[in-house]
Amino acid sequence: MPDKEPEPVSDAGWVTRGDHLLAKGKFDEAVEAYLKATKLRPGNAVAWGRLADAFYRMGQFEEALKCFERVLTLDPKNKAAWLNKGVVLFASNELKAAVVCFDRALEVDSAFVPALSNKGSALLKADRAQEAIGAFDKALVLEPKNAEVHRLRAMALVKLGKGEDAEAELKAAIGVSETDPALWKALGDVQCKLGKLGEGIESYETALRIDPNLVDAWLEKGNAEYGRKKFTRALHDFEAVLDRDKDNLIAWLHRGATMENLGRHDEAVKCYDRVLASQPDNDVVHTLKGDAYFKTGQFSKALASYEEALRINPRAITALAHRGDAFKALSKFEPAAESYQAAISLGASSPAVLTGLSAALYRMADYPGSLDVIDKAIAMENEAKAPSASTWFQKALIHYTLGEYEDSKHFVENALALDPRYDEALKLKVMCEDKVSRMLGLGKGGNDLEIFLVYRDGRLIHHSKGTQESTVDDMILSSMLTAIQNFVKDSFKFQEQDNVGRLEIGELKILIEHWRLIYLAAIFRGKEPPGLKDRMREANIAIYDQFYDKLKHWNGELEALEPAREYVEKLRELPEEDEDPDAGPSLDE
Repeated sequence: MPDKEPEPVSDAGWVTRGDHLLAKGKFDEAVEAYLKATKLRPGNAVAWGRLADAFYRMGQFEEALKCFERVLTLDPKNKAAWLNKGVVLFASNELKAAVVCFDRALEVDSAFVPALSNKGSALLKADRAQEAIGAFDKALVLEPKNAEVHRLRAMALVKLGKGEDAEAELKAAIGVSETDPALWKALGDVQCKLGKLGEGIESYETALRIDPNLVDAWLEKGNAEYGRKKFTRALHDFEAVLDRDKDNLIAWLHRGATMENLGRHDEAVKCYDRVLASQPDNDVVHTLKGDAYFKTGQFSKALASYEEALRINPRAITALAHRGDAFKALSKFEPAAESYQAAISLGASSPAVLTGLSAALYRMADYPGSLDVIDKAIAMENEAKAPSASTWFQKALIHYTLGEYEDSKHFVENALALDPRYDEALKLKVMCEDKVSRMLGLGKGGNDLEIFLVYRDGRLIHHSKGTQESTVDDMILSSMLTAIQNFVKDSFKFQEQDNVGRLEIGELKILIEHWRLIYLAAIFRGKEPPGLKDRMREANIAIYDQFYDKLKHWNGELEALEPAREYVEKLRELPEEDEDPDAGPSLDE
């Protein structure tokens, strides 16, 4: 065994040992060594300065400041001590005091470039960009090729709204130091702020060729690709960040948002969970997690995430508004209205929140209240010069329900002017022109109605039969329905997200409602049962929400989805014709 290294006998020896320990990252042991040096010679300014450095690296800013005070008591003109004290104050966000320290260093040496540079940084952070530029200019007179000062000056120009000047500044600096990855990264930042995403990405790529481990460049490149809607490329960049820094929460967060845009919502949830593991009280991330669940139709899980966000921050406006959406999707209209109203009371004023509240009030039969809110939404959209067909349709439907058919016809025509193929609006226009209070009515003849619950690939989940026996095998019919829909979509160039909603074969009529992994098909003769479309939509949502985990990986085992039968059978319990206030077109949910 080697003999233990003998302890130093002088303050200089302890300082040397502290320096070796500090270089190895052994901060606690370095502090002990420097303290022993100061005990042996309390007037050793070097030891106090090194001790301050150790405390700073440990994040113990108050202790570091005390040590610098000792240095400056011993040596009031120690420019390095004034500089480093200012750096600690800057890190503590005490910007005014930091500037004072940098000025004291400059009183000792007016050509002290680190003090000028740091003073400029503190002024910039304090939103005093013009003064910051003055400090940077003085530094550049002394060191014209100082790349870091050029970078900082460019950031100040951006703050002053002089993005083009900032870009020129960085390009000039790169001309002097073209292998500095920080300059290329800064150039990319400025170009992206100017909306030059393509050029910004090229600058980030240059920075990464010089230093492939420059995490911030990968992150900002990913953000730029995301801004260009190049989500696969953005995902690659965020994963490059995580390959180098697996605990980078910003990368996890942005990866989640990218996954959502790629339609990989379950993976987005995992990303948000990764952030929440470190920041469990981040209400914004809980809200984003709820949004991911909402987009997959898992409304109960979405609701739970919004509730958690609101537990953390009861004034989280977005969580309140989106909780309203989740309640509405689950046909819980009263709590939906309460959530929307709470969001509005806190300052939410987007047309989306107002139309959501209007729809909830409408379903609660508060038609005057619904109309008042939708008028506010329309006024807001008109002011923004962004009218929406669905908002005009919603207003038209309320007037129709109130028996104001001429007004309804006028407003539904506004909706059709914006979207001539709006199916529900076309339907409502016919109703208004005919001045009927209900578009269709089947009366009590619901026993001949047949309803199929079908998996999206054509596999039958449940068939609710009418009084007449079907002439076609259930499974064959469900597969045939799927095949017909696919044929129509392929033949008429439907978009991927579009679906066939109605079919007619002679006297036989088929009403189809899709939701994610499933669809319901109702087959009948004659007139469409009143309110059936709305109730099919609500049944689809309820089935998907309750049985999501089973549906996602369904292997065809009918027993696994047997409880869904209840929702299908209820669809055949048709209301009396004069009891149905919702026959005809419906609000978009």
